[in-house]
Amino acid sequence: HRLIRRQRQMCIRDSSKGLNVIDGMDSNDKEHPLTQLLILKIVLHNENSATALKCLEKITYSNHENSIDALIVAATQCKRWTDLAVKAMCFVFDALDQKWFPEKDCVPTVGLLRYTLQMLIKMTDDCADDRLVEHLKNIRLLLTKGSEYLQKIKMIWLLGDSSMIDLRFQEVISINEIEWFASTAYNVAIKSLSSNMDLKLDCFAQLAVDYILMIPVQESTFPKLLHYTYWRLSL
Repeated sequence: HRLIRRQRQMCIRDSSKGLNVIDGMDSNDKEHPLTQLLILKIVLHNENSATALKCLEKITYSNHENSIDALIVAATQCKRWTDLAVKAMCFVFDALDQKWFPEKDCVPTVGLLRYTLQMLIKMTDDCADDRLVEHLKNIRLLLTKGSEYLQKIKMIWLLGDSSMIDLRFQEVISINEIEWFASTAYNVAIKSLSSNMDLKLDCFAQLAVDYILMIPVQESTFPKLLHYTYWRLSL
């Protein structure tokens, strides 16, 4: 294991030799999630997004206990490649749907989702119409994935014994974060409308409503309750 760690460190220092070193590993070490993460870093440095996508797939569908940790790091590495970042986020949701995680794991899914959406929103400020449509479609996809994920967590907590709930679904999620997702869906709908984009505006409006309905209004002050009610009805 020490030899493998040394090899990985050398690959990071000299990416041109990195893939040659990895090729010399046995098949198990080569398919290890951390090795695939290293390959991902090397190929992204060389702007090879096709191979990077294959690395993401291998990390996602690996049965190794470190796979989810590697996948989270891999997703953050893709921030300069919009399409790849979106796919990486979708892989995170796929992994959560199918994997068993050790007790130590609590996956920061909502934080990573917000980070990815913020990156996409920033890219919509100054881009051509065709790319703008593509970015907005990706935003809609991730907002939908996020809504489905939060609904799942809500149902698990409503129906399950808190002491028995899988740690992957015990991420601390604030009301402010849910409000942020709702306002993002609303603002994208307004942006699409003002830009005459050919998008399903009612889908963004419904997403905003879905997020608002996840807020525990019974714990809110009366002014906040009125605010959420007005916001939902206006949508």
